[in-house]
This record gives sequence, C-alpha cells and structure tokens, in this order.
Amino acid sequence: MVLISIHPFTARKLWPLILGLVCLFSFACFAESAYLSVNSTPYDRQMTRISPVLLTKSDAGNQGVSLALVNHWIEDLRAIPYGFSTEWKTPEEVEFAPVADCKGKAVALYQPSARS
Repeated sequence: MVLISIHPFTARKLWPLILGLVCLFSFACFAESAYLSVNSTPYDRQMTRISPVLLTKSDAGNQGVSLALVNHWIEDLRAIPYGFSTEWKTPEEVEFAPVADCKGKAVALYQPSARS
C-alpha cells in the first residue's frame, strides 16, 4: 500500500533548502567588478578608421548646444535606413551612404560638423 501525503516535506527539512538558496543568491551582492586594463581589444582593428574623428578636439568647446539642434541631428540620422557593416564608417561615409548601422550613426552624431 502506498501512502500519499499532502505535505511531502516537513518544515524541518525545508529550512536548510531555503537557507541554502538565500545564501546562494546573496553571494552576488559581494561580487566585485573585474575591470582590467588591457593593451588592446578585438574592436581596435575596426575602430582604426574612425580614431581620427574620435581624437579631434570639439570646436564647440564648453559652449552649450541647443536641444533643437540636437533633435535636428537625430532626425537626420533616423532618416538613414539601417544596414549592418562590419567596419565602422566615418561621418562622411554615413552622410553619403544609402544605409548605416548604429555604430556609424553614433560616430556621425559625435562629429556633427560633418552632418551640417
């Protein structure tokens, strides 16, 4: 004869399980980030084409840029259809290409003088 109980586990047996799960999930609170300084990344080769754009000094200086101008730049970039490319495009290439991906649009937004 097989007996089936409504309470297959007693509370005394569940407490170690609950305590173990709480301890397991609380370990993430004590984790530290593992940011390491490295000499190169896999993306360095892709970014060699746009590094001159990223290293140029902004001609705006500390002057503020109006929100209307930023919205105009974003509207222009949103009008460009999405198309993936394996290499980062320069702002000029984004401006004249029929398609661009998020990386190219971000670089073009970073260098708004090329979009004007």
